[in-house]
Amino acid sequence: MEIGNKMALISLSFKSPNLLFLHFIRKMRPLLVTCVLLAAASLCAYAQERVTDGDVTVVFPPRLRSQADAALALYRQAAQQVRMKTDLPDPGPVRIELADTDLAFQAAYRRLGGRGTPEHALAVAFSPQNVVLVRSSHLAGIGPGSLPETLVHETFHLYLATMLRRVNRRVPLWFNEGVAQWVAGQKVSPQIRNMLQTDAKGGRLPSLASLSERFPDERLALSIAYARSLSFVEWLEGRSPGTVRGILSAMAQGERFKVALLDTTGENVSALEAAHVAKLAGERSFLRTFLSQLTLFSVLALIALAAFARYLVKRKRLHRTLEYEDTLDGYED
Repeated sequence: MEIGNKMALISLSFKSPNLLFLHFIRKMRPLLVTCVLLAAASLCAYAQERVTDGDVTVVFPPRLRSQADAALALYRQAAQQVRMKTDLPDPGPVRIELADTDLAFQAAYRRLGGRGTPEHALAVAFSPQNVVLVRSSHLAGIGPGSLPETLVHETFHLYLATMLRRVNRRVPLWFNEGVAQWVAGQKVSPQIRNMLQTDAKGGRLPSLASLSERFPDERLALSIAYARSLSFVEWLEGRSPGTVRGILSAMAQGERFKVALLDTTGENVSALEAAHVAKLAGERSFLRTFLSQLTLFSVLALIALAAFARYLVKRKRLHRTLEYEDTLDGYED
């Protein structure tokens, strides 16, 4: 059957040379896209300028010179916030690359070893190279004192990776991403928190062990994985402020993660996880469930019902008033 298909394709190609060309393009599309992105990256790298301040270098296309200083200042703020919450040491020389277009961002992302397609990311950290890749279009409108959470998040990854390389240690992915979100001040949305509580009560919450090496690819499952990680880290800090700093400090001295967690909290990860799940399940209440399910249409429906009920009440009162007046008229007659 396969030979017959090939012979048919060869026969058709003699009749229509364009058919063979289109078939070739279709088969080679992934390779061609990669080549285009690499070519774009090469052109971008060739036309780059740079500005250096201490151990931080910003690499940027010539037309983004005005944004280079802004990116440098934002990184300084992000690094300060990371140090303040974690006491992690500086990662050493850092390079910030600004991409002026989505194509340039994708090209640089692949050149630096990224996988997948971070379509909406403001910034991505590449810890082996100590590089933060920034999509410059997302910097528009960001003024002094307004620090993008994503940039703090990615800066933390650089700091943590540097410390872990120095002591040859690893942390679970849920801890890495959970602390990154916590340091950046990111929050779990009410809708996702409601899902966490529902899953915790129903025994469907993903375990921390399942999130130690990688997160799911599906978007909703990925959001839940990030929220699960952040929720646990927030709970650890709320239970005993300074827990994250204590774990990182112990690991900086060479301790393994499980030992650092046990020494800092007095409990192992299984016991802590069970307590956190129980707390999530206990937060589930009728009022919280009702409020979380409210949508614009349900709110409008409630308003309409309230208005209709008010109309009925007024109508009944008016009817009673008219009956009373009719009674008085009867007395007067």
